[in-house]
Amino acid sequence: MCMPNIQASMKKTILNNFIQFIVLTLLVFNVNAQTTSTFNLDKYNTIYETESNTQNLSNGSGSYFFSGVSFQGENMNARRGLISFDLSSIPINATITNASLTLFMSRSISNASDVSLHKALNDWGQGGSNAPGQEGAGTNSAEGDASWFCNFSNGASGCITSWSTIGGDFDSSASATVSVDGIGNYTWSSSELIADVQEWINSPSSNLGWFLIGDETTATTSAKRFNASTGTIPVLEITYNTLTNKEYSLDNDFYIYPNPSNSYIRLVLPNSIESNINIQVYDVLGKKIYTSTYNLNSRIDVSNWASGVYLFKVTFNDNVVTKRFVKN
Repeated sequence: MCMPNIQASMKKTILNNFIQFIVLTLLVFNVNAQTTSTFNLDKYNTIYETESNTQNLSNGSGSYFFSGVSFQGENMNARRGLISFDLSSIPINATITNASLTLFMSRSISNASDVSLHKALNDWGQGGSNAPGQEGAGTNSAEGDASWFCNFSNGASGCITSWSTIGGDFDSSASATVSVDGIGNYTWSSSELIADVQEWINSPSSNLGWFLIGDETTATTSAKRFNASTGTIPVLEITYNTLTNKEYSLDNDFYIYPNPSNSYIRLVLPNSIESNINIQVYDVLGKKIYTSTYNLNSRIDVSNWASGVYLFKVTFNDNVVTKRFVKN
């Protein structure tokens, strides 16, 4: 019964360590070239709550996507937006320092309500479905569309492949939440959103986009319509720093072992590095707590260091490499 709390705690710890590492890097070092890039949608869709996969509804080629609940006939049913961005132009050695998503909400008949981004955990499709009118009710799914039961539908009835969970596979923890009220632009940004983008850069196959989920607990309508391909379109703005090719190669050849540790550690360096190795270690506040000349066969005693995240700055042959270390 406690497993969800344990998982949430582990996730929070990992996220905090990641944020501390980014902040520490910016505190201690002069970073290399900073770049800010903007991205438009690579694909999008809306899935509409239905009773079974014999009535798949989508809006893969419409002008809008939706979140929240509204009447579908006599029933109050949910709509969930799906959005994804192609980030392949960002170097794989990039460190993401900021990320923000701006959407234009163009139609609503509800009061202010929260709309959250949730990281998708399974791939999904955008087919040729194009809902009529204001598009809020969706239309029959086309082959390849995502729907409430299918991440890839077989058309209006049946699935090519099904979601593991009806309504879509997504992280239960929101990456960012914004209260959306009247027509206009809204921007989502948070440390969790930055962590999502960093994960996608580190592992491109994990870039499955976000679900856009509104308030689905209300007894009244909370549906919001967002522009996808008309008017003011979605923009994902990402700021990142990169290492030079030489620095990236050195970074891959250097590691700390064991890591984490609570006693002794060694530095594992390229075979070509034999001497003139200088070490500086910083805590999460940017304070230097250790400095030494290092020999390849020596080890570092960390038993008296406080538990937490540290940044190693290792200098050799006019090169500087940094690594994160976790003291248990």
